[in-house]
Amino acid sequence: MNRRIIPVGVALLFATTAFAQDARSVELPNRMTIHTWFIIGAAGAFLAWCISYAIQLQKERLERNAGGEDLRKIKEQLLNKLTELETQKSSGEITEPRYNHQYRELKLRLARVLKQMANPEGQKSAKKTS
Repeated sequence: MNRRIIPVGVALLFATTAFAQDARSVELPNRMTIHTWFIIGAAGAFLAWCISYAIQLQKERLERNAGGEDLRKIKEQLLNKLTELETQKSSGEITEPRYNHQYRELKLRLARVLKQMANPEGQKSAKKTS
C-alpha cells in the first residue's frame, strides 16, 4: 500500500498545482507582434523607396529639359557661326584653307549636337562638347 500512496500523492500534487493556477495571471506574449512590426517596417521602407524614386525621376526630367534647352542654344550658336563664316568668305575676310578648316569643324560640332538632341541619353555629355 505504501508503494501506491507515493505515486498517487505525487500525481495529486501535480494535478492540483496545474489546476490551481489562475488563467488570468498567465501572460502569454503576442506572437504576432514581431510580424506586425516587420510589416510596418517593410511598408515604410517601400514608401521611402517610392518617394526617393519619384524625386529622382523628377530631377532627371528637369535635367533633360534643361539639357535640351542648352543643346538648342548651342545649335543656334553654331548655325550663327556658320552664317558668319559664310559672310566672311564672301567678303574675302578669310582665306580658303582657313574657311574649309573652320567649316568642317563647325559642321562636326553641329552634327554632334544634333545627334545628342535626337538621343536624350547623350545630353549629359552635351556640356562637354561645347
